[in-house]
Amino acid sequence: MTALFRTMHVLFLLLLAWAAGFSYYASSSLMLQPQRPEQKTEAIVVLTGGDGRIETGLRLLANGMAPELFISGVHPVVTMADITAPWTGPQPLPACCITLGYKAVSTQQNADETAAWVREKKIRSLRLVTSNYHMHRAYLEFHAALPDVRLLIQPIVQRGITPRQPYFWIVMFSEYHKSLFRFLALLAAKVTQP
Repeated sequence: MTALFRTMHVLFLLLLAWAAGFSYYASSSLMLQPQRPEQKTEAIVVLTGGDGRIETGLRLLANGMAPELFISGVHPVVTMADITAPWTGPQPLPACCITLGYKAVSTQQNADETAAWVREKKIRSLRLVTSNYHMHRAYLEFHAALPDVRLLIQPIVQRGITPRQPYFWIVMFSEYHKSLFRFLALLAAKVTQP
């Protein structure tokens, strides 16, 4: 009986820790704001996969917040014209300095693809654009891939994904666990390094 009680107690504590972690993850994702919105960086990086991300990156570029824009995870059939043609902002897009990355199909690959581009360009500061629910995991991956690069976040609220909709909680549940497992994997790799 004592062993069963101890097991139940441990399971209850683990469940409590999980629930507290999920609650913090969801609430902090909702409260994320653009970091130092007036500060320029050497490049802007947009992670594809949600409405408003590319538009936000183009707006930041057009407003002179960075001289370079890298869009990671672009579908193979998408062209530069597909990216820039819908732009209707008050400021024109610069004639250069947009790079499309076609290799990434996951957040970890986004970070690796961007890291290769950053090293080639010798960039030291980035503004990272992705959805608010995705930002924690994206930042985790980018910090691991680019530990010496200063990262500023530009979270956006994706249309149609709000706490009043069940889909929001499905996405948040998935992102929480992906972030948790990836954090533990990165931590284990760091601990086992010689």
